[in-house]
Amino acid sequence: VVSLHLTQLYKISMKNALQSYSLALNEANEYEEHRKSDTMVGGSSHGIIEVVYRIHASRLKVLLAAVKRPKDDRDAAEKDALQITENHWYQQPEGDSEQYDNPDNAKFSIRERVWNVLADVVGALAYCRRERPFFHRSVYRQAQALMWAPLFDNPDSAVKDGSLAVVSASKSYKLRGLNSGPCANSAESIIKLLFDKKRPQLVAVWYSNSASPSPFICLNDTVRKYDTLRSKYIGAFVDCMRLCKRKSTLNTLINWCTSSRRDLVSFYSASAAALGSAPKQLHNRDNLLLPGAGLIHFAMRRANAALAAIAQVEAFTTASSERTDDWKDNMRKELECAYECFLRLNCPIDDGIWQSQKLKRNLIDGRIIEIEALCDTYGILNDPNYRMMSDQWRVRMIDTWEDKFRRLQLTLIRCNRMFPVLTQQYNYARRRKKKRIIFETNIEASHNRLGERGGDLKRTCPDDSNGGNAKSVEKRTETKSDSKPAMVTRHLIVSVPDGAKEGDSLQIIVICGSLFQKKVHLTTPPGNPAKLKFRMKVPNNKSPVEVKVKKVKKRKLNVVEERDKKKERKL
Repeated sequence: VVSLHLTQLYKISMKNALQSYSLALNEANEYEEHRKSDTMVGGSSHGIIEVVYRIHASRLKVLLAAVKRPKDDRDAAEKDALQITENHWYQQPEGDSEQYDNPDNAKFSIRERVWNVLADVVGALAYCRRERPFFHRSVYRQAQALMWAPLFDNPDSAVKDGSLAVVSASKSYKLRGLNSGPCANSAESIIKLLFDKKRPQLVAVWYSNSASPSPFICLNDTVRKYDTLRSKYIGAFVDCMRLCKRKSTLNTLINWCTSSRRDLVSFYSASAAALGSAPKQLHNRDNLLLPGAGLIHFAMRRANAALAAIAQVEAFTTASSERTDDWKDNMRKELECAYECFLRLNCPIDDGIWQSQKLKRNLIDGRIIEIEALCDTYGILNDPNYRMMSDQWRVRMIDTWEDKFRRLQLTLIRCNRMFPVLTQQYNYARRRKKKRIIFETNIEASHNRLGERGGDLKRTCPDDSNGGNAKSVEKRTETKSDSKPAMVTRHLIVSVPDGAKEGDSLQIIVICGSLFQKKVHLTTPPGNPAKLKFRMKVPNNKSPVEVKVKKVKKRKLNVVEERDKKKERKL
């Protein structure tokens, strides 16, 4: 790290770069005046706007490199940065232009001159977006400049990457897009322009490959650069939403990733893991704690960690408040959010990955934010003195892997009971299909039934209703001369009995004629609906379809819940 001025090589390189960009901009403007058409510069389809962006993005980088220096040599570095950046204005500030040519000018302080350059850079970046609505790089740089605005205003303040600090109104009005509130909120309104709606590529970035690519495109490695660019934008967007505590926006991004197709990088990695065959599962079921490849894996992991961090911060913020019923409801929502973030990792507690040395170190050091948020929110909800205990965990007074892993196990057992619907939603275990065929031993009775009904075939199959929450179904179909009757899918509506609660199981019997009878188990969803609607295949005949609710029973504990209950008793 250089302890004095900006290095001489850096100053020369940035001066030469800005002079080259300025010369290219002048030549492009002259060429455009004669040809009266836009000019493609540097292999970009944005033409002159591309050169304008590069000039002012370079000025922003030079300023950032100066203001982030240690306090002892910051003044000298800022003077060198001003000497470079004040020679290339987008709009010359009001006043005598010669006052900016002297780096030792005492009429304006260094802070005022730096702020004027920053305001000029932000104005140029906003101009690029107005001229080219799809010019995404100017949006990212403008959001970055607004996020770092408190550091330009006061470098001595404890401002880290992404600030919730506020800039005074006497300065904020000069920066286009900077409001009077926290700077992170202003950056949010800018970066959200790249994520305004659902797209296959997640972010408003496009690239096109021609049939005969130019040498510039081949050297630039467009596809690799495209994925890197999207990852940078998604990372900045997620971090900004985390600072502004936008849970709904992050959930929307995760839903976009879940519904998107597996990207090529992830597909090749999953195919290699499957020994050359097709991936064994969908990308939304991949273990996020394992080192993954691809943009979708990166976006889901980053957004999921941001959601868990928000839940943890909210829990600690409200921990010192009075424990009222509203407080418990809010804390329960934060616990549910943290629990869902852990389930979204797709790493069950009995997975062998928990025995790896790397994961043990990460667990002890608190690097897995989903686990930290889950344990902290549950501890705050159930223990008024949890903050003192959490301090012991943070200073490593309790640093054994066994203790922390046992703490996680107990928390998961209790969360499974508190949120059964959420647990079932992320239960991707394959249910075994049981087939039962009943053979008649009484020949005469069999012949009689064959003459009357054509024979019965009973078999058990999974139902396709209620979004995967249905259990095994008894299905009876008619066979006549080795031919099956035509089936048709119908939408059926059944009334929920009085007294049914969320998570209860409704046993429904569907009857169509004398030959078809089918049992369905539906789970009562949240919200206490009066009716449930589901689809089912029934014989395509003129017989009416009769639907009956036989009984309401509580959900039985599955094998996993029974096993966790036994573990809790042992502990």
